Amino acid sequence: MKKITFVGILVIAISALFISPVCAKEKTVKWRMAYFLPSGNPHTVNSLNHFCDIVNNLGEGQIKIAPHGAGEIVGGMEILDAVSNGMVDLGSWTPMYDIGRNPVGAILGCLPFGFSTHEYVVWYYQGGGKELCQEFYDGYNIHVIGAWFSPGEIAGHTRKQINSLDDMKGMVLREAGLQARILESMGYKTAMIPHSEIYTAMERGIIDLVELGSPSLNLAFGLHEVGKYIMLPSWHQPSVLILNIVNKDAWDNLPDNLKLLLEVATDSEYRNYGAYSMHEDALAIKKMQDYGCTFTRLPDSDLKKLYEARQKILKEYADKDPFFAKVLKSQEEFLAEMRQYKKLYDYDFEH
Repeated sequence: MKKITFVGILVIAISALFISPVCAKEKTVKWRMAYFLPSGNPHTVNSLNHFCDIVNNLGEGQIKIAPHGAGEIVGGMEILDAVSNGMVDLGSWTPMYDIGRNPVGAILGCLPFGFSTHEYVVWYYQGGGKELCQEFYDGYNIHVIGAWFSPGEIAGHTRKQINSLDDMKGMVLREAGLQARILESMGYKTAMIPHSEIYTAMERGIIDLVELGSPSLNLAFGLHEVGKYIMLPSWHQPSVLILNIVNKDAWDNLPDNLKLLLEVATDSEYRNYGAYSMHEDALAIKKMQDYGCTFTRLPDSDLKKLYEARQKILKEYADKDPFFAKVLKSQEEFLAEMRQYKKLYDYDFEH
């Protein structure tokens, strides 16, 4: 009996050496993550790829995430639906793209004349922004893992110099989110064109002004080649909130240690992308100047007109939707607090 017991134990032990790797392999979570920019773009590499590398290297074989740029599985504007219905497991997404389904997405993702990048971080993690974002996406079978942010963006590239809003009359403007609604309310014509089509559309004159992103992103897309006149300031998108989102069902089935890993990887992505993009933006402005680009700034009188149009539209949305009003109230109260605080370190002057 003792001999049989010993042999049985030995067989089980030896079998475990062969079976356990198979079991471990079967238990590995294999997910696909969709992104709104193409693969290989420097911004994609320093955000999406960085996130996936952190997860894959620290996951100890428990989880593997494959990154996919725009168009590889779904288009860049189709990510929310793809994550919601499980076509892909995760995605990077900005709520500003949700303005078509719900206007509150616009101010969750980007508030014109609103947050600086660091203010957005503080509002999201300390001012109730995280909870409001999750409340919004609860209706789409989405769990929000965490946030990262894109810094201030260029207001527009054009083929002719823009010195005022009057110079934009008759133009077709490539705009997204709330700024498109603001400009439309002032009589301007806007069009939403996917990232992959912008250069050609500008080159062929299908659109006259392109708003895309930060200086380094626009440089990577070659917009300085087809629109050497560059309009400032970033009234429309002083900063953009970008979320890493996951299918809610997939999230609920994930072990707690892997949930924490995804949250930590998102925090690392924010640090990596934030440092990369701001530094590259400064270098990109110099490269555009060396290329022969001309930078102009809208006068304060025009910025006031844009702000007044913004206020009117925000009020219209808030009057119609209690949740929109709730989000806007949270943001306005936070920015009022920050307005006083910013005086502590606002020492900008010509020198």
